[in-house]
Amino acid sequence: MVRLIDEPNTVDPYNDLKVLSYLFANLYVRNPNVIEMLKGIQLSIIKDAVQATKATDKRLGELFPPTENLRFRFKQPEIDYESPLITLGDMKQQEILLNGPKGYLNAAPFDALLDIAKYIEQMSLLVYSAPSEHYFVTSDTPISVRLRSTYSRVGAGWARSDAIGMIALCPSRFLVLINHDGPSVRTGDATPEQVESFNLFTLEAAKQEVYSLAKCQEVQEWMTDRGRWRE
Repeated sequence: MVRLIDEPNTVDPYNDLKVLSYLFANLYVRNPNVIEMLKGIQLSIIKDAVQATKATDKRLGELFPPTENLRFRFKQPEIDYESPLITLGDMKQQEILLNGPKGYLNAAPFDALLDIAKYIEQMSLLVYSAPSEHYFVTSDTPISVRLRSTYSRVGAGWARSDAIGMIALCPSRFLVLINHDGPSVRTGDATPEQVESFNLFTLEAAKQEVYSLAKCQEVQEWMTDRGRWRE
């Protein structure tokens, strides 16, 4: 990691990146803000599935009402809610676990850590250096994954071919991970406009705290809006 910051051109894109990939995967998977986001997504999916099931049951009840007055009784279709992956009962149980005292642990994607590391291991590293008098900021969500086409975090994931990862390595270095011709390490000088853009991405992913070597307008506005600015 130190060489990636100080001498990125000396980093081996194969051997060194394998170690770095596990570091970055851990930073992502074990981050409380990421886990909270994934917990919200899981609860939303479960809620939608349960509501859809109730609506289907209600509609079937209207189409096939139980009655003895019909000469021929139509048997209400039997819907198999069992899935090769997960059942409705499993989802209800998962909802209970997510809302329980250990919901944090149940939402954490620890099982995906090795897979995420393998995806990162195959990515290209772009290390940007900040120009004089400009600094990169970091936050309590130091690493984020986005869609390369829109830079949105919605729907983004490390397994996607259009994934792009971002992390500020230090005030003068910013790392971008992309899928481009396999593992490699490249360097470049960021423009002041790029520094501002990268910092805005960092602020967007932040939850409670932002850390900056020096005062900058974007950080001050972010912290002030949340009543968290302090010298």
